[in-house]
Amino acid sequence: NEYKSYLRMSHDPTKKYDLFGTEEAAKKYSSYTPPLSARVVEHVLRRSTEHVLLVDAGCGSGSSSRPFAKHFKSVVGVDYSDAQINLARGLTSEDNISYMHTSLDTLPFEDASVDCVLGVMLIQFLDVPHFYKEVDRVLKKGGCLVLHGKGSPSFKDELLNKRALYIKNKLFKGLWHDRYSGKMFQDLHFLLLLLLNLILGVNVFCL
Repeated sequence: NEYKSYLRMSHDPTKKYDLFGTEEAAKKYSSYTPPLSARVVEHVLRRSTEHVLLVDAGCGSGSSSRPFAKHFKSVVGVDYSDAQINLARGLTSEDNISYMHTSLDTLPFEDASVDCVLGVMLIQFLDVPHFYKEVDRVLKKGGCLVLHGKGSPSFKDELLNKRALYIKNKLFKGLWHDRYSGKMFQDLHFLLLLLLNLILGVNVFCL
Protein backbone atom coordinates (compact mmCIF):
# COMPACT_ATOMS: atom_id res chain seq x y z
CA ASN A 1 0.00 0.00 0.00
CA GLU A 2 2.86 2.37 0.76
CA TYR A 3 4.42 1.75 -2.68
CA LYS A 4 1.08 2.15 -4.45
CA SER A 5 0.47 5.45 -2.64
CA TYR A 6 3.82 6.67 -3.95
CA LEU A 7 3.08 5.56 -7.50
CA ARG A 8 -0.25 7.39 -7.56
CA MET A 9 1.51 10.61 -6.65
CA SER A 10 2.34 13.21 -9.25
CA HIS A 11 6.05 14.02 -9.69
CA ASP A 12 5.44 17.14 -7.65
CA PRO A 13 8.14 18.45 -5.26
CA THR A 14 5.46 20.13 -3.08
CA LYS A 15 4.11 16.70 -2.06
CA LYS A 16 5.11 15.70 1.47
CA TYR A 17 5.22 11.97 0.73
CA ASP A 18 8.46 10.84 -0.85
CA LEU A 19 9.48 7.19 -1.20
CA PHE A 20 13.10 8.35 -1.45
CA GLY A 21 12.77 10.90 1.36
CA THR A 22 15.84 9.64 3.22
CA GLU A 23 19.44 9.28 2.17
CA GLU A 24 19.34 5.61 3.16
CA ALA A 25 16.31 4.88 0.95
CA ALA A 26 17.88 6.67 -2.03
CA LYS A 27 21.15 4.76 -1.63
CA LYS A 28 19.34 1.44 -1.34
CA TYR A 29 17.31 2.14 -4.50
CA SER A 30 20.46 3.21 -6.34
CA SER A 31 22.31 0.04 -5.32
CA TYR A 32 19.68 -2.07 -7.12
CA THR A 33 19.59 0.08 -10.25
CA PRO A 34 21.44 -1.61 -13.14
CA PRO A 35 23.73 0.52 -15.33
CA LEU A 36 22.33 1.86 -18.58
CA SER A 37 23.15 -0.51 -21.42
CA ALA A 38 25.44 0.52 -24.27
CA ARG A 39 22.58 -0.26 -26.66
CA VAL A 40 20.44 2.51 -25.15
CA VAL A 41 23.31 5.01 -25.28
CA GLU A 42 23.98 4.17 -28.93
CA HIS A 43 20.28 4.49 -29.75
CA VAL A 44 20.07 7.96 -28.19
CA LEU A 45 23.17 9.14 -30.04
CA ARG A 46 21.88 7.78 -33.34
CA ARG A 47 18.47 9.42 -32.96
CA SER A 48 19.70 12.82 -31.71
CA THR A 49 20.49 15.09 -34.63
CA GLU A 50 22.48 17.41 -32.34
CA HIS A 51 24.35 16.60 -29.14
CA VAL A 52 24.12 19.86 -27.23
CA LEU A 53 21.60 19.32 -24.41
CA LEU A 54 20.15 16.07 -23.07
CA VAL A 55 17.55 16.09 -20.30
CA ASP A 56 17.27 12.94 -18.19
CA ALA A 57 13.69 13.05 -16.85
CA GLY A 58 13.30 11.16 -13.58
CA CYS A 59 17.08 10.80 -13.33
CA GLY A 60 17.17 9.30 -9.84
CA SER A 61 20.78 8.89 -8.70
CA GLY A 62 22.10 9.85 -12.13
CA SER A 63 22.96 6.36 -13.41
CA SER A 64 21.21 7.16 -16.70
CA SER A 65 22.69 10.67 -16.91
CA ARG A 66 26.41 10.01 -16.51
CA PRO A 67 26.88 7.78 -19.60
CA PHE A 68 26.06 10.77 -21.82
CA ALA A 69 28.60 13.22 -20.35
CA LYS A 70 31.18 12.50 -23.05
CA HIS A 71 28.62 12.66 -25.87
CA PHE A 72 26.60 15.83 -25.09
CA LYS A 73 27.81 19.33 -24.36
CA SER A 74 25.46 19.48 -21.40
CA VAL A 75 23.38 16.90 -19.50
CA VAL A 76 20.70 17.92 -16.99
CA GLY A 77 19.05 15.35 -14.74
CA VAL A 78 15.70 16.29 -13.20
CA ASP A 79 13.84 14.47 -10.43
CA TYR A 80 11.21 15.29 -7.81
CA SER A 81 13.21 13.62 -4.99
CA ASP A 82 15.67 15.75 -3.03
CA ALA A 83 17.39 12.67 -1.64
CA GLN A 84 17.95 11.24 -5.12
CA ILE A 85 19.24 14.53 -6.49
CA ASN A 86 21.66 14.93 -3.57
CA LEU A 87 22.91 11.39 -4.11
CA ALA A 88 23.31 12.00 -7.86
CA ARG A 89 25.42 15.10 -7.20
CA GLY A 90 27.65 13.14 -4.83
CA LEU A 91 28.16 10.34 -7.36
CA THR A 92 28.87 12.61 -10.34
CA SER A 93 32.28 14.06 -11.12
CA GLU A 94 31.66 15.21 -14.70
CA ASP A 95 31.62 19.01 -15.02
CA ASN A 96 29.00 19.11 -17.77
CA ILE A 97 26.31 17.28 -15.78
CA SER A 98 23.96 19.14 -13.44
CA TYR A 99 20.87 18.10 -11.49
CA MET A 100 17.63 19.88 -10.65
CA HIS A 101 14.94 19.12 -8.08
CA THR A 102 11.72 19.80 -9.96
CA SER A 103 8.36 18.45 -11.02
CA LEU A 104 8.11 16.77 -14.41
CA ASP A 105 4.71 18.38 -14.89
CA THR A 106 6.49 21.58 -15.95
CA LEU A 107 9.98 21.06 -17.32
CA PRO A 108 12.23 24.03 -16.41
CA PHE A 109 13.59 24.59 -19.92
CA GLU A 110 12.91 27.17 -22.59
CA ASP A 111 10.86 26.35 -25.67
CA ALA A 112 12.79 24.51 -28.39
CA SER A 113 16.00 24.29 -26.34
CA VAL A 114 16.53 20.54 -25.80
CA ASP A 115 18.00 17.99 -28.24
CA CYS A 116 16.86 14.86 -26.42
CA VAL A 117 14.62 13.98 -23.47
CA LEU A 118 15.43 10.59 -21.98
CA GLY A 119 13.09 8.69 -19.65
CA VAL A 120 14.24 5.44 -18.03
CA MET A 121 11.61 3.42 -16.14
CA LEU A 122 9.51 6.56 -16.03
CA ILE A 123 6.43 6.46 -18.21
CA GLN A 124 4.22 4.51 -15.79
CA PHE A 125 4.44 7.30 -13.23
CA LEU A 126 3.22 10.11 -15.49
CA ASP A 127 0.17 11.80 -16.91
CA VAL A 128 1.39 10.75 -20.34
CA PRO A 129 -0.55 13.14 -22.65
CA HIS A 130 0.50 16.09 -20.48
CA PHE A 131 4.12 14.92 -20.38
CA TYR A 132 4.19 14.53 -24.18
CA LYS A 133 2.93 18.10 -24.61
CA GLU A 134 5.60 19.40 -22.25
CA VAL A 135 8.31 17.44 -24.07
CA ASP A 136 7.06 18.81 -27.39
CA ARG A 137 7.39 22.33 -25.99
CA VAL A 138 11.04 21.99 -24.90
CA LEU A 139 12.39 19.92 -27.79
CA LYS A 140 14.09 21.54 -30.73
CA LYS A 141 12.73 20.84 -34.19
CA GLY A 142 13.92 17.34 -34.99
CA GLY A 143 14.63 16.62 -31.31
CA CYS A 144 13.75 13.24 -29.85
CA LEU A 145 12.14 11.64 -26.83
CA VAL A 146 13.60 8.24 -25.92
CA LEU A 147 11.72 6.07 -23.43
CA HIS A 148 13.44 3.02 -22.01
CA GLY A 149 11.75 0.38 -19.87
CA LYS A 150 12.86 -2.93 -18.49
CA GLY A 151 10.82 -6.07 -19.15
CA SER A 152 9.06 -8.31 -16.67
CA PRO A 153 11.18 -10.94 -14.88
CA SER A 154 11.41 -14.24 -16.71
CA PHE A 155 12.27 -17.62 -15.22
CA LYS A 156 12.83 -21.08 -16.69
CA ASP A 157 10.33 -22.45 -14.20
CA GLU A 158 6.82 -21.74 -15.53
CA LEU A 159 5.38 -21.73 -12.01
CA LEU A 160 7.79 -18.96 -11.01
CA ASN A 161 6.74 -16.98 -14.10
CA LYS A 162 3.09 -17.27 -13.09
CA ARG A 163 3.86 -16.19 -9.53
CA ALA A 164 5.93 -13.22 -10.72
CA LEU A 165 3.10 -12.12 -13.01
CA TYR A 166 0.58 -12.50 -10.18
CA ILE A 167 2.68 -10.33 -7.85
CA LYS A 168 3.17 -7.71 -10.57
CA ASN A 169 -0.57 -7.57 -11.31
CA LYS A 170 -1.42 -7.26 -7.61
CA LEU A 171 1.19 -4.55 -7.08
CA PHE A 172 0.14 -2.38 -10.02
CA LYS A 173 -3.62 -2.98 -9.95
CA GLY A 174 -5.47 0.34 -10.25
CA LEU A 175 -2.44 2.33 -11.37
CA TRP A 176 -2.08 4.31 -14.61
CA HIS A 177 -1.07 1.49 -16.97
CA ASP A 178 -3.69 -0.84 -15.44
CA ARG A 179 -6.43 1.54 -16.51
CA TYR A 180 -5.26 1.28 -20.11
CA SER A 181 -4.75 -2.46 -20.30
CA GLY A 182 -4.47 -4.81 -23.26
CA LYS A 183 -5.18 -3.76 -26.84
CA MET A 184 -6.97 -0.57 -25.78
CA PHE A 185 -3.77 0.73 -24.15
CA GLN A 186 -1.59 -0.35 -27.07
CA ASP A 187 -3.84 1.46 -29.55
CA LEU A 188 -3.99 4.60 -27.41
CA HIS A 189 -0.22 4.67 -26.92
CA PHE A 190 0.38 4.12 -30.65
CA LEU A 191 -1.96 7.00 -31.54
CA LEU A 192 -0.17 9.35 -29.14
CA LEU A 193 3.20 8.43 -30.65
CA LEU A 194 1.81 8.83 -34.16
CA LEU A 195 0.48 12.32 -33.37
CA LEU A 196 3.84 13.39 -31.98
CA ASN A 197 5.76 11.98 -34.92
CA LEU A 198 3.54 13.10 -37.80
CA ILE A 199 1.74 16.22 -36.56
CA LEU A 200 3.96 17.81 -33.92
CA GLY A 201 7.23 16.79 -35.53
CA VAL A 202 8.63 15.12 -32.40
CA ASN A 203 10.58 11.89 -32.83
CA VAL A 204 9.60 9.36 -30.18
CA PHE A 205 11.42 6.07 -29.76
CA CYS A 206 10.59 3.38 -27.21
CA LEU A 207 13.14 0.76 -26.25
